[in-house]
Amino acid sequence: MKKFLIGFCVCLLTVVSALILTACEDPVVSISVKNGEIKTEYYVGEEFDPSNTVLIAKTKSNKQYEVALSDPNVEVLNFSTSTTGNLKAANIRYKGVYYTLVYNVKLRDLNIYTFHNCSSTYNGEVQAINIDGLLNDGVSCSIVFTQDVTYGNETHHANETFTGVKNAGEYHLKATLSKDGYNSLVSEFTYTIFQKTIDVEFSYAQTKSASNNWKSLSDAYWQGVSYNSEYQLFARFKNVPLSDQDSDSLTFLTETDYLENYQSELPGINYFGGWTNVGNYKVKCLCANSNYVLNMSNNQVFSFTIVKADSNQTGFADIVKTDSNIANSTLDGSVVHGLTTNETGFRNPFDNAKKVQYNSIDTHIDNNSNGTKTATITYTFINYTNVVLSQTYDAGGNAIGQPTVVISD
Repeated sequence: MKKFLIGFCVCLLTVVSALILTACEDPVVSISVKNGEIKTEYYVGEEFDPSNTVLIAKTKSNKQYEVALSDPNVEVLNFSTSTTGNLKAANIRYKGVYYTLVYNVKLRDLNIYTFHNCSSTYNGEVQAINIDGLLNDGVSCSIVFTQDVTYGNETHHANETFTGVKNAGEYHLKATLSKDGYNSLVSEFTYTIFQKTIDVEFSYAQTKSASNNWKSLSDAYWQGVSYNSEYQLFARFKNVPLSDQDSDSLTFLTETDYLENYQSELPGINYFGGWTNVGNYKVKCLCANSNYVLNMSNNQVFSFTIVKADSNQTGFADIVKTDSNIANSTLDGSVVHGLTTNETGFRNPFDNAKKVQYNSIDTHIDNNSNGTKTATITYTFINYTNVVLSQTYDAGGNAIGQPTVVISD
């Protein structure tokens, strides 16, 4: 019984002591931030920053003391930076008293990335853009055109997604860099593809095909080259992609000063030539393709003369004797009868199935002292020296023997 009374008294004293201490404690009635030093600007996803922040606790008896935010009795409630927003509110609680923290949450800036005016030179391929500073750290990039533009056969429209461009010209673009938690970085810039400088080469070949061996020529040689139906004369652009070699936009302007009665057509597709007739030529190089610019240091004007080929060397004389029945012709006054179109055709020695027709024919008849007459028939060709047939006729106008064939200039 005595032990029970002693234990009861101890418990009673403990309770009384706690009540006395509680009654004597000076409770906290408000808290504030010392000197207003607390972080109120945050980026999306950023943690609460307690550094450099000290709370001032004020008690009921008007006493004050400092409390670090790291104190276990300090709690931060409702703080979040998962979304952006101005004037968000969170509570800092200490011993049942609250301090309201008003803060902003904003996006970071992608200020480590830069855009520059980009440029390259036309190479016949689609070209893309490299952006300085663009790292593989979750940043995405989209580029669109800001203006409608057409260069050659390439057309783009404003707001169209940029995937690359090919033709020379200026392309106005807008790039947008994006990343979660960051402001988008928008930059407008110009991407320029410069024209490619090309050279001109005068050459000759059997065809213009790239598979043929082109042979170079010089001004001196072509000042008086003889007509040769086996070869064609070309001028071509050097260092041009094959995809553009067959383009109608690479042309030459041909100025011609033909000999009398001569005609010729010079094709205008990145070369000139092809059965070019005898005559005086001046060829000036042009480039209508906006992807190229001619090298101004090159000689862009080329003058040359194609002279007649020797008909005798081409075998016309022998062929005329074989194909013509002029020996069976008759003479009536100043008219030679018995000549047909076939008899005035002369075979091309480089293509036996083809005949080269004369450009003009002239007959001249002389009276001989023995009563016979001699008819001189001159066949004039554009690209070959003239073929002259001399035939003697008796008093009755009948041909005597075979004609004599003479090659003249």
